[in-house]
Parts: sequence; C-alpha cells; structure tokens
Amino acid sequence: MNQVKDGVNATGDVKAGPTKADGDRTTAEITATNPLDKNADYTIMVNFRDDGGNLLDAVVLNIDAVEPGKSKTGTARSNRTLSGETTAEVQQALRH
Repeated sequence: MNQVKDGVNATGDVKAGPTKADGDRTTAEITATNPLDKNADYTIMVNFRDDGGNLLDAVVLNIDAVEPGKSKTGTARSNRTLSGETTAEVQQALRH
C-alpha cells in the first residue's frame, strides 16, 4: 500500500460483501464506486476476521479502470485456509 503513488484515501468508496468458501479458500466480493468525473484505479487492503474479531488473513486487491459514477467489483481471496465463520472488512483503500 505504501508503494501506491499519489493515492488518496478512498475507504468510503469501497464496500466488502459477505464471505463464502471457494474450494479451500475464503472469498469476498469487493465493490468500488468512483465518485469522480474521470476513471480511477483502487488498491484495497481487505482483512478476514473470525466471529471474535481476530485477524485471520489480509490480502491486497486491485480494481482498475472504474468509470466515473460507476461501480466495479473484484474478488478478495484468502491466502490460506480459514475455518469457522469469517467476515471481510476494508482495512484501507486508495484511489489513484
């Protein structure tokens, strides 16, 4: 995240959907909505947590070329096998 040049905090532009199993990994659909009048790229850090709030995994996702006033989705996929109930949360999002 520190290597993104000219990134603007855009956590409010990004929402995480519910988690689901995909083989031996956990996924969540992430939606970025671009409020600008030009295309924007998003770099998003997503945390996966258990039902107690403990951090289980973290991934970085890019959603590129989101058109002005539109939304675009991407899939955050855990790096490891997660067990039990999990949630996804947007830890940080940069618009660039």
